[in-house]
Amino acid sequence: LTGQAIDINKPRTYHFDHIIPVSKGGDNSLENLGICTKEANFAKRDMTPEEFIELCKKVVEYNSCKLQT
Repeated sequence: LTGQAIDINKPRTYHFDHIIPVSKGGDNSLENLGICTKEANFAKRDMTPEEFIELCKKVVEYNSCKLQT
């Protein structure tokens, strides 16, 4: 989700993320799990990757305009 490198030898630094959230029909299969930073997983919550990316775009666009003024 973030492009950050993840050290799998430091389990406290990452989470397993449901690609399709259980609340939206996803399951606990290995095919539906990915590894991401804890911060990204907390921010994503129960969004799909597409929903999360759209939210991130809105945040960046909004804050970019504020930074340019």
